[in-house]
Amino acid sequence: MELRTNLGMKLVVLLSLIQGVLRTYFGLAGMGTFGIAAKDQVMALVETPVSNEMLMIAAPFLLLGLFGLAATAGLVMKRPSGIYATMIVSVATILYDAWAVLAIQSSAVIGLVVPVTCIVYLAVRKDAFQARKAVRA
Repeated sequence: MELRTNLGMKLVVLLSLIQGVLRTYFGLAGMGTFGIAAKDQVMALVETPVSNEMLMIAAPFLLLGLFGLAATAGLVMKRPSGIYATMIVSVATILYDAWAVLAIQSSAVIGLVVPVTCIVYLAVRKDAFQARKAVRA
């Protein structure tokens, strides 16, 4: 299976990269890695107070960000596993953001845009990649 770099794939890579970087940043900032001012700034965005900021916000953001960056690297290297990894991270992100909409703040619904876009595009393109492999065999 060969991944061709077309405009759609470039946009998915760009969106995935931006999301991975921002989620990693918010996760690290939420842990206080960049100082107390950055932590306070990130936690000020949370509408509903949470009892354990590290477990409920910082750790999931950091994990989703790091795994998202790794999946994006797979797309950049044109590996088929990059497609599946990106789809898995996108599903995990959707589940986390859906929970966050219900439990923490309604604006978390914005976090659904990128993973849904990635899943839809990659699901459509995945069939084309598999068909191309079958023709070559």
